[in-house]
Amino acid sequence: MLLRRAGAVLSALTGLDLAQTRVRDLAPLAGLRALGSVALHGTAVTDLVPLAGLARLQALHLHRTQVTDLRPLAGLTGLHTLNLTGSTVTDLTPLARLAGLELLVLTETAADPTLLAHLPRLAIARD
Repeated sequence: MLLRRAGAVLSALTGLDLAQTRVRDLAPLAGLRALGSVALHGTAVTDLVPLAGLARLQALHLHRTQVTDLRPLAGLTGLHTLNLTGSTVTDLTPLARLAGLELLVLTETAADPTLLAHLPRLAIARD
């Protein structure tokens, strides 16, 4: 009974802050479909595949992570805020179809945002 309640609480979770923790594996997040905001800055996370099915995700904070591949985010059409400050991401192509993206933070990155110029709402923050 207790585990069932805990599962219900977790499945309703809308925000999760794992910043500055030792988290590496995001697999446990894959089933948390209600997540709207996830903070992972300062973690050892590299693989975003478990986030690919989180259709309600609106804000993702990946600054100062080792993430290089944004392809798992390509289908997250509800994503409106993405912070990549100080990350090693260079290819922003997976974001090209995210018409709802409103804020992309690229401070201290080598990523070139010019291919995203067609996104109508996008504001890009740089150095």
